[in-house]
Amino acid sequence: LLQQGPQLTSTQQMTLHETSPQQAFFRQFVLQQTAPKQTSPQPSPLQHPALQPSILRQSGVQQQPIQQQQLLPASGEPSQRLPCPAARVCGVCGDRAKSYHFGGISCDSCKAFFRRSVQNEARFTCPYQGRCHITLTSRKSCQACRFAKCLSIGMEASWVMSEQERRARMQQRQAPQAARTGDGTKPLTSEDVLLLEELVNAHTTGCAMAPFAERLFHDHDRSRTELLDLFFTLIHQLSGFAQELDAFCRVPEPHRQVLLRTSVLELCFLRSAFTFDGDRWSSRTLPGDGPPVPALRTADVERLVQEPLWSKHRDFLVATRRLKPDGMTLLLLSAITLLCPDRAGLEDLDIVSKEQEKYCALLRRYLEWRKVPQLVYAKLLMRLPELRELADAHTDSDLTL
Repeated sequence: LLQQGPQLTSTQQMTLHETSPQQAFFRQFVLQQTAPKQTSPQPSPLQHPALQPSILRQSGVQQQPIQQQQLLPASGEPSQRLPCPAARVCGVCGDRAKSYHFGGISCDSCKAFFRRSVQNEARFTCPYQGRCHITLTSRKSCQACRFAKCLSIGMEASWVMSEQERRARMQQRQAPQAARTGDGTKPLTSEDVLLLEELVNAHTTGCAMAPFAERLFHDHDRSRTELLDLFFTLIHQLSGFAQELDAFCRVPEPHRQVLLRTSVLELCFLRSAFTFDGDRWSSRTLPGDGPPVPALRTADVERLVQEPLWSKHRDFLVATRRLKPDGMTLLLLSAITLLCPDRAGLEDLDIVSKEQEKYCALLRRYLEWRKVPQLVYAKLLMRLPELRELADAHTDSDLTL
């Protein structure tokens, strides 16, 4: 794995000296995931109702599509900004695509066709032995070949909710909305909604770029190799999440690597706090149209992480869950953690600080909109210093391999 990664610069190599082999391996792995790619950057996914969390449908504001992000070139010089690349293309028919749907990049029409076909358990046949060429104009001519093309680009039937599941989710959305009608709660602004949607889209795209391997979906004891596979897949997802955020892409390229390399472990622990329920990590997912997540038992982690570090880690998870954060709150905390201006190695602190302050203010407004007690906002932010201490302790410890 390390031999296939990009060559480290002298600055990156300096971060590896005077560390244990475990620390060196971990840091070099993260550097490989955050190194500038040779291909053209992709625009962030556009807003789509299927990717919106339930809270966004309750705000009552005029919703607008998220603007495509302007990414910095690999040189990291803000004065030489590149134009946005072309829009994404549906892998089925070639129409304009907005984001990943059910695991594949598809347009709204093919997404709806795939969902209906799965929900109705449709069985199609092709009179031309499956040789039809699916395009924007011919996509309605042969349902069999269109459905086969959906499967070929990675769309998963298991990700489609049944009509009963969709109806139950709609009822869950409507109940809080009815309870809040006329209570004087200050609505979220259009700008707030766009930022929240961007977080959901970034999370969804990051997960779709690096889905968990099918062999990891079981409820038996996990080997140490499987645990590391889960961990490294999560790192890939978090890297994709960060690179889909406009705020992160406004930071010069060298500083992006510093931010992601120094925060990725904290982001992993934040994500795990959302799914922790006492004795296991469930397959519960954050907002968005994302892929399933393998369940994990604490007994498996206890064999890998030594005491007293595991007890400290568990205490953090329990204390965080006690505050009852929802998925959107965890995404906001992830953005705040990612855009932390006091990371070692940062020079241009002003831009990072301003972006972090923007998400801190948004978190406060979001919690106020949900009528969460004001003290919870302060308690959530107080979890972040403890989160950093926990990540540092893990970096300095030795895993039981």
